[in-house]
Amino acid sequence: MSEEIRFITKPKLGQAMLARAFAAGVPRAWVVGDSGYGADHQARRLIEAHGRSSVLAVTSAQRSDASRSRLGSRMGPPGAGRG
Repeated sequence: MSEEIRFITKPKLGQAMLARAFAAGVPRAWVVGDSGYGADHQARRLIEAHGRSSVLAVTSAQRSDASRSRLGSRMGPPGAGRG
């Protein structure tokens, strides 16, 4: 029996799982994930395209565009609340 085993990156695997869940009509409003998914703009766009909210971790090396965030206007300016 010959099976092909392919390497798939964590973000690509996550995108495939999300696409299957969305296609199956999984009734969830939120998607959560670690920085492996938070660093992947395609995964974030897929989540947004299906009308889901998300909480995705990011590393300190990533920049945030608060103007794109639905919460951006309520979060205040960058650095707010840091003492």
